[in-house]
Amino acid sequence: KHLFLAEGPQAVREALDAGLVRTLFVDHTRSAVVDEFGGDDATLVTTRAIESLSETEQPQGVVAVCAMPTTTLDDVLARAPRLLLVCSAVSDPGNIGTIVRTAHAAGVDAVLCTSGTVEMFNGKVIRSSAGSLFHVPVVQSLDADDLLASLHAAGVASYGLAGSGATSLFDLDDDQLSRPTAWWLGSEAHGLPVSLVRSMQPVSIPMPGGTESLNVAVAAALALYASVRARQ
Repeated sequence: KHLFLAEGPQAVREALDAGLVRTLFVDHTRSAVVDEFGGDDATLVTTRAIESLSETEQPQGVVAVCAMPTTTLDDVLARAPRLLLVCSAVSDPGNIGTIVRTAHAAGVDAVLCTSGTVEMFNGKVIRSSAGSLFHVPVVQSLDADDLLASLHAAGVASYGLAGSGATSLFDLDDDQLSRPTAWWLGSEAHGLPVSLVRSMQPVSIPMPGGTESLNVAVAAALALYASVRARQ
């Protein structure tokens, strides 16, 4: 299996809870993390060793080597998902982490990523997701056109968030939003490709204040919680 690092107490707690930790390193000089994580399965090491493993400037004394979860699109679709989020060439790791955290909160069944989207299990994404990345199924490196076709065949409606969308988010009724749905997000700089938008229902988010666009993670939250509200 591919491996990645989780740093800091919160990320390591979530990784342990998800059963992903393979090796655990704890700074023997940090009494709080030794008390919490320094059991029989942990390796006590020096501060310098922890610093050499860490990406952050101020390591928090605990680092875990974790196995990357393996989920396929077939796995996701076999579970008859009700709510999916698709990230199409979203490149900023901070935004992706926030998106995954929001998806976790909203009860999304999986986050699907097309080619060109940032690697999900890098340190900044993990930190920005506040551990949610370990609890939401993620599938990476999907072909966008193939994914769209697979969702359609599975009876999942695709809605593309696009500033040019003729349908407002507020125009979608509860019946529409209660059906199996995939919300598509495009890149921060360019949005969704026009060829993709033509093959799904484009939806715009009203911006009466007149700004040109919303941050992609904010747009994701608005769309997902429109679905959450409709289902409740």
